[in-house]
Amino acid sequence: MHVEHLLFLQIILGVRAIAGPVVAAACCIPRDVVIDGIIDSKATKEEDREHTYKILTSTEGVMWGVSIISNEEIDEINILQASLKAMTLATESLLQKYEEKISATDCIVLVDGNKIPGRMPAAIQSTQCVIKGDSKIFSIAAASIIA
Repeated sequence: MHVEHLLFLQIILGVRAIAGPVVAAACCIPRDVVIDGIIDSKATKEEDREHTYKILTSTEGVMWGVSIISNEEIDEINILQASLKAMTLATESLLQKYEEKISATDCIVLVDGNKIPGRMPAAIQSTQCVIKGDSKIFSIAAASIIA
């Protein structure tokens, strides 16, 4: 089966709930879309990240979704479960937002990190972890900027 889209997930975490909410982004950038300045968000200055964020979220063809889990929910379910939930919700957000352009059956999800969310949409072909993915894969780096 030919896979048309890869979804890339990046999750940005506060170390504790005190540090803020959990934010996850899912991003799919078609091969024909070229955007300069996308590198690991931790390696860029804030003003460069903000500029690249605006380009990413306004460029035709770039598909993205975001999820935010509040401090209160983190306290209830713990930071790991909140992170995994945020990844799932970001993926669902992207798929709903662009349902006319993308189907879960056409997707392979690459997750930055070493944990795969257990409740990803069932139709997704596969989900794989990429450790330090934001420094290795363009669209994971893009998701890190969006998150």
